Amino acid sequence: MTCPAAPTLMIVTDAIRGDYLNPDDAPFLCGLRETCSHARRLRPNFGFCERSEMFTGTRPDVNGYFCAITLGEGSDFARWDTTLWRLLDWDTAFGRRCIRRAMREWFRRVRGISQPIYEIPVRLLPKVVLTEDRFDFHDDLGRFSVETLFDVLAREGRTTFFDAFPSLRTPAHWDHERVEIILRGFDTPSDYYPMYLGKGDHIGHLHGPRSPERREMVRAVDGEVEQILTRFREKWPEGCFVIFGDHGMVDVERTLSVMPLLRRAARGAGLRPGRDFEVWLDSTLVRLWFRRERAREALTRWISADEEMNRRGQVLTPERCRELHVPPPGGAYGDLYWLAHPGVLLWPDHFHHHVKYRGMHGYETHHDGQKGYAIWHDPRRPRILLDEIEGIDICPLIASLLDVPAPAQCQGTDPGLRG
Repeated sequence: MTCPAAPTLMIVTDAIRGDYLNPDDAPFLCGLRETCSHARRLRPNFGFCERSEMFTGTRPDVNGYFCAITLGEGSDFARWDTTLWRLLDWDTAFGRRCIRRAMREWFRRVRGISQPIYEIPVRLLPKVVLTEDRFDFHDDLGRFSVETLFDVLAREGRTTFFDAFPSLRTPAHWDHERVEIILRGFDTPSDYYPMYLGKGDHIGHLHGPRSPERREMVRAVDGEVEQILTRFREKWPEGCFVIFGDHGMVDVERTLSVMPLLRRAARGAGLRPGRDFEVWLDSTLVRLWFRRERAREALTRWISADEEMNRRGQVLTPERCRELHVPPPGGAYGDLYWLAHPGVLLWPDHFHHHVKYRGMHGYETHHDGQKGYAIWHDPRRPRILLDEIEGIDICPLIASLLDVPAPAQCQGTDPGLRG
């Protein structure tokens, strides 16, 4: 492979749907669509590990990264006895503040990372394990379950300016700060400049995709993309770039409080969490681990027969998991999965307690509201227009723009070759 004369810029516009891009809200991005290669929709993998998708080109059933957090041995959150902590009432502001402060300091001093504990019950902290965030894509070369784009770049002798992309080891920045970082970073010669704009996810969750706040957010993102890309093209007129929304956002139409239903079913069967079973609540997914066979029988019977659970979602069978390309039940992510229908929010869950979101993602990915978009430019290739690509196609596309091989296990295909 030959080293390109100009670098490649990647901008992730988190949770920006393709149908957000209209001349009123996103004039700059709409203008790019008229001159650059463009996929109207980008379909993500099912799950919550988009970075594994974009940096390895693999699906969860290959890379093993499905949900951001799971339960297991070797906790990343608490490696000590939390019994005394349970004397602090997690349901009070004082108890939560004390526990969060202690955990924040432990993460900073011992682990050297910035990591919130969300709304995770104290009892579960010694069992919580990070998945794709356990290692740093850029720094922990060779430590992921599959080869990453950064492994390839290191082997090819290419350089990356990674300071404008979030990780647990870098300080938390707002988007406007990351814009300043990347603009200064253009003075540091590198082959690859990954950039992240996150307000689409935050505003989309908080206000919903049909809100005036969401439209205002898109205008702000469009302006930031213009600012970054204008400076990039001034410095490298022949540079390559890709800009994409890694997933979409769906309007929350109703909420479902799972824990009261689960507790009632467990009490009726004489079951206790921790002793007989464990549960983890993502915003769209219930995951159960069974410690005893009678817990498996009773809770499987309950979740399959309960009228409310059946109306609001479905149990994911091993066959459906294969179709969705996620690890099957019975492994690291739980013995039983229940998935909410699009528009149903599990609330409260183990991430959110006080704020009821109006937008959510993490549903089956055939839903158009789940999908992002992609715009890219390679001066060495003709412009092409595509209806839809997958999230796993971003990795081989970036590899092509950088003129390096795709990672070894990559399942995606370079969309630039489809014209």
